[in-house]
Amino acid sequence: MDKVRLPVTPGKLQISIHNANETVELINEGQINLLKKAGLSDIEFECLIPQVWYPFAEYESDLGEGKVFMEADETPGVYRRSKNKEDDIPVRGGRTTGKYEDVRKKTVRDAGFYLDHFENLKNRKKPFPFIVCRKMPRGKKLFCTDMKVSLEDYKITEDAKEGFDLTVKISLKQWRDYGTKTVDVRIGGIKPTAEAGMSRETDGAPGLPQSYTVVSGDCLWNIAKRFYGDGSKYTAIYEANKNVIGGNPNLIYPGQVLMIPAI
Repeated sequence: MDKVRLPVTPGKLQISIHNANETVELINEGQINLLKKAGLSDIEFECLIPQVWYPFAEYESDLGEGKVFMEADETPGVYRRSKNKEDDIPVRGGRTTGKYEDVRKKTVRDAGFYLDHFENLKNRKKPFPFIVCRKMPRGKKLFCTDMKVSLEDYKITEDAKEGFDLTVKISLKQWRDYGTKTVDVRIGGIKPTAEAGMSRETDGAPGLPQSYTVVSGDCLWNIAKRFYGDGSKYTAIYEANKNVIGGNPNLIYPGQVLMIPAI
């Protein structure tokens, strides 16, 4: 949600896709359906904001400067994946082959960071990108939701049965950029004429993100130069597509679909 990755993927995501068709009654003709452009979609889900260390949560990708952190050393003997160490390490009573490291000394963002982020998204009066990437257990990509939205409501639940963890129910609504048009009226002779001028964007409406499918020979530098005119801005593309690219921005593969954010 706007460059902040939720630590625990929601178990359920509901997207309501609406239409704006209108049914009217004609005299002596019965009902007809007036077909119109699709309405705005609604998104609802509940997310867990953990306050202790869980092996299924993603913490490292959320680290950043100037944020509030808490120590994750309450649960000894918990390990998670790492790219720095390759050993057979006991994990909750067994031994697992793979890349793992002890995370008891890691730091993670506390609930206050996420609650402040949700409040900022709700009150700043600007839309933001909402991205969900769905994959099979072996990494095969299914499809993505990449939508510009506004945060309508969120509800915080504190339950003693959940310990220190919080549950937040979030309601989003799809955003569409819009603008006004100017009309120049010229009166010549008897019949007036009207011409539509160039559209004028509303203040604060950012540009739409784009998508790009990687082809053979591509690199993030060249993609950034193509879309932004400056290859050094490749980091913006990498940050928006970490879940697709992985930990190494130099490794992208043909067929990957990247989101090109507006900057």
